[in-house]
Amino acid sequence: ITAAPSTDDVLFLVNEMHRNAIRERKKTIKVTQTVTKMAQPQQKDKDGQEIISEEEEEEEETEEIKHKLIIPAEPERDAVLMIPKLKFASTETYTEGEGESRNSKKQLSLSDAVRIMIRQLLKDTAPEKGKSSASIIDEKEILEDRRLKQQREYYDRVSSFVNNDSSRSPFASEYQFAFNHWIRSKWIVHNFQLEEARQIRCDWYFEHSSWGNSFDQISFAYVMARREMRRRILHREMDDDARKSLPVYPKGMTDKDDWHEVMELDNEGEEDEIIHIDNKNNKAKRAKAGMYVRIVDDDALHLSRKKWIDENKQELDKFKKEQRQQQEEL
Repeated sequence: ITAAPSTDDVLFLVNEMHRNAIRERKKTIKVTQTVTKMAQPQQKDKDGQEIISEEEEEEEETEEIKHKLIIPAEPERDAVLMIPKLKFASTETYTEGEGESRNSKKQLSLSDAVRIMIRQLLKDTAPEKGKSSASIIDEKEILEDRRLKQQREYYDRVSSFVNNDSSRSPFASEYQFAFNHWIRSKWIVHNFQLEEARQIRCDWYFEHSSWGNSFDQISFAYVMARREMRRRILHREMDDDARKSLPVYPKGMTDKDDWHEVMELDNEGEEDEIIHIDNKNNKAKRAKAGMYVRIVDDDALHLSRKKWIDENKQELDKFKKEQRQQQEEL
């Protein structure tokens, strides 16, 4: 079922396209861990010595430990696009061939992601009770589609060639071509005032139209992976080995993983001038914040929505009142 967004929905989503700079902050978290302790003696021998049996030598207890974390400062961010993240369960199993299966991990493979997209498509297009199911096709039939198969094979070869290039110098920085930008494209918020947003839309459209299938999410993941690798190499960013040493923060403590930088470089290695376009006054000005694609988790968006409503309740009530008055005047 497709529902038109309300005024509140639009205002909230537009608000989520921007993040102000955040200062360094400290957070305290509680971690429950199991601790093994020596058991207390239950009896004594005839000489008065304490006796601990083998069964009582050790016992396990759970206790809460407080950890203090320092979350580094975060820059101001503007989203050129905002898209919902692909849903998948961390314990879900996907078939990898005859009799072979494996559990999905945080970083989905291309094969697993495609299967999730197909199952979601079949779920969305399933007929209602009492209606004919003659037009329903199964997962295997979609996977065998020639155009989808060609696209998957091409992307697999690109990834394999780049990541396993034997001609690469052993001293070169290690940058992996990785598919990390998995989305659901049921709704998308575009920023039509940014040239970089137009460039990404064009890249995505051109890539998707080249293959001619229904899964624009796969094309998006490839476009983002290609742009990310180009940017990281030309910016000489931290490579994959160095990234392993970065701290991992608990979910909900920061949303920095939702923001994927998209700043491009020109052919001479200089940063392109990313500009805001003011169509009304026919003027342009350079963007101050970094440019990002935001791929947002549904749960995080729900929590942000509740917080946003609480913070803007008075303004929303005033806005709705003005709308009602305008409608009554008409």
